[in-house]
Amino acid sequence: MAACLNLYKNPGSKVSRKAKNPKRISLATVHPIIQKNWDRKLTLRQNYEKLGLVVSLEGAAGGLSKNAGEEEAVETAPSRLPPIGTKVNVRRTKPVLMGEIDPPKQNSIVEEMEEVARNPYKEERHASEHEVQFLKDLVRNHGDDYEAMARDKKLNPFLLSAGQLKRKLTRKTKTQSMSSHS
Repeated sequence: MAACLNLYKNPGSKVSRKAKNPKRISLATVHPIIQKNWDRKLTLRQNYEKLGLVVSLEGAAGGLSKNAGEEEAVETAPSRLPPIGTKVNVRRTKPVLMGEIDPPKQNSIVEEMEEVARNPYKEERHASEHEVQFLKDLVRNHGDDYEAMARDKKLNPFLLSAGQLKRKLTRKTKTQSMSSHS
């Protein structure tokens, strides 16, 4: 009977959770250079400008303050419309083409990111002890006959093809000697 009493909880004792801010940018999967230079107090646009990046290739989509010298667009409120028949100067913005975008300013952050991009780090794959052992067993039994290795169901448990086995063995012979002593 005691277990039945816990089925119905008091609605007043609900756990309240803080709503997640959808505008907060997660930096968990971002490159470390950007993580290091990102300022959470600045907007996305301001951070991109600080980093020397372009927010959008298609120009501004809004949210920018207008300069005082620019002409304002005509408001569409009925009381503010000019009388019928008068000419109105409406400034139309020209679409920004790919070549017309101002290149980002060079700064130390951009130079650091370009340096990292010029020298990519290639991560080497390390074989497990089990993989090395089954390759040694295949070499001991079949020598250089990759077709026979591919057909051997007992020693080739992953049913690798002859080409896959040849690639694995050539990689292993480069990194460590595949001598037959166990």
